[in-house]
Amino acid sequence: ARCPEQICGAPEKLNSHARPNGYYNIPAYSDYPVMSITWQQASDFCSWRNGRLPREAEFEKAAGWNPSTGLTLIYPWGNFAPTDELANYNGIDRDTRPVRSYTKGISPIGAYDMAGNIWEWMSDWYGETYYADNLNWNNPTGAADGIFKVIRGGSWFSDDTR
Repeated sequence: ARCPEQICGAPEKLNSHARPNGYYNIPAYSDYPVMSITWQQASDFCSWRNGRLPREAEFEKAAGWNPSTGLTLIYPWGNFAPTDELANYNGIDRDTRPVRSYTKGISPIGAYDMAGNIWEWMSDWYGETYYADNLNWNNPTGAADGIFKVIRGGSWFSDDTR
């Protein structure tokens, strides 16, 4: 909401599932994630902040790599399915929650909300056979082009815990 509208633009929807009277740019929801934005809006916001969207590989590493053990976890909190104390998924809260609401679900490097709450845009193009075709897993950069951009993390209404 702090990004000037001439740079980022307003989200497609200004409300949310359980908040039909508004969500975006309302002070009571300033700690909630922005939703219903395009990939371009997300990218423009990151540029405005002198940053960029993460690559899929960077997101996956932040979400589940444990630097203490060198192992990659299935979920940010471990190798067991989510619960209502770990993530906002499967309609548990019927809408988004403030960022950093699930302190028991943080990743080993301390990243919050890597699973559930809202989908996250990645900078990468989606490549249907990218994982099968790629043999270089040392900091991969994703498909060279495509039709769709990658999203990661799941959302509050996702019922597929994969």
